[in-house]
Amino acid sequence: ENCAPGGPLDKTFEELYETERGDPDKKNQQFLENMLRLVSREQLHSSIRNSSFAFTVNRWGSIKFASFLFAALIQIILVLGSYTPHGTYEEDYRSRINSETDILGKHEKQFYDHVHPYTQHIARSMVYVQLIVCLIRFFSFTWAELPILISEGLESDEDEEERLEITEDDPDEGDDGQGDGVFLFVEDQHDSSDHANHHSAPENDAVEQDPGQRPSRFSMLAVMRIVVTSFPAVYEIMFAIFMLLGAVFDEPLLTCYALFEICFWKGSKTVIDAIYFNMSKMVQTVLLGILVLYIWMIIGIFTVPSLHDQGLCTNMFQCFLAYMFKAMRDNGVNELLVEPVFPMNVWDALIGNSQEGETTIVWNSILWRMTWDIVYQFLFLYILLAIITGIIIDAFGGLRDEKDSMEADLKSSCFVCNLGNFHVDQHGIGFDKHVKLEHNPRWYLFFLMYLRNAKTAELSGQMQYIKEQVWPLKGNPSYKWWVRCATDLALELRIHSGLNATS
Repeated sequence: ENCAPGGPLDKTFEELYETERGDPDKKNQQFLENMLRLVSREQLHSSIRNSSFAFTVNRWGSIKFASFLFAALIQIILVLGSYTPHGTYEEDYRSRINSETDILGKHEKQFYDHVHPYTQHIARSMVYVQLIVCLIRFFSFTWAELPILISEGLESDEDEEERLEITEDDPDEGDDGQGDGVFLFVEDQHDSSDHANHHSAPENDAVEQDPGQRPSRFSMLAVMRIVVTSFPAVYEIMFAIFMLLGAVFDEPLLTCYALFEICFWKGSKTVIDAIYFNMSKMVQTVLLGILVLYIWMIIGIFTVPSLHDQGLCTNMFQCFLAYMFKAMRDNGVNELLVEPVFPMNVWDALIGNSQEGETTIVWNSILWRMTWDIVYQFLFLYILLAIITGIIIDAFGGLRDEKDSMEADLKSSCFVCNLGNFHVDQHGIGFDKHVKLEHNPRWYLFFLMYLRNAKTAELSGQMQYIKEQVWPLKGNPSYKWWVRCATDLALELRIHSGLNATS
């Protein structure tokens, strides 16, 4: 912990706490899996930091920000410089000069003559600078981040295959027997020593196999599938493609793709998560709205066909497109109809403006049109859109409640051993000291980093046991060695012996 400040491990590691909180067993398993991902990532990054390409790890954040900043500057220059795509500004300039009615002002002419050419030149020059930055970014991603994505994908495939094999062989073997354990192995010390002695005797002259090195199957097809289905990989590939197209076709507008970097900022990500959180509900609500619109279109075709604007509802296809394009706006279906003529008396309002000798049904009356229009206005534009807004707001509330629940859980109980703060304050060294000095989650991460890189000959029997549990040759990682409802060995012995914790 004293070596962490200012170093590459001086991070909060928020990924550690992304676990299930209701079930302690699931939480411990997910906590262990989160640590293993971080260990693999830091192991690769540590080797890269000692190479000539250390910038791909140490400057990854700066490289991403530089690629976004250059793209944003290009777009600002294009907007303020009145950039016109396809090179049409010369033709527009000549036509306005030769026009007798459209006279250019003094400043407008100076802008066309001096500012606009520089805008084109500067923006297109910055595209090539952006391409260089993007190539550095793409190289950094493929060198430092893509191997982690591929490794995690391959390990996930292997774990799934092993799980299926175990299920096919013996369905009862799916239970790995995760039980209560203490970090110092009060109960399992004898078993672990026997296990260590059993493995230390045979074949000393053979090549030692590190339990941390799990066998992996390399398949180019599997790697390609992982890359194609990984959102970060697809995003970075598209990032490079758009910047390359912008340089090849000499079109600065294509650099706008880099502005999507805003979506990964912490504040923007909260908004996106809120939308994604209830995406299925919003999609279903939109489909319900389209159904309402379609039913209202059919009612309108049968009841008020003559009130539609000419050329808007000749057949079903044209009518559907017109309703989709216009009826979803502020005025609803009124956008599709001719201007209403309000009657002067109750009789005309009820039966419409009928001529003598004609039979007029009630559908042509202004009251029916008002009812048909206003009901749609309430159902679609007011209620349906309010429902979608409420779903998004509810998603924000759900994310906030989840965050508050996680923070409250960290303050009320130990994340590692699940003991409550009251119990630790009464029988331990105090909750605040306990979570910092006894069960600091970062220390467990650092401990696994040490086990992952240490040689087996340097490890004690307990450490070898943990390494075999965390990185087994076959099967999933086990948290059997994990601390469960205990602060330290001394407290555990006091509890079992019935002695007072302060004696």
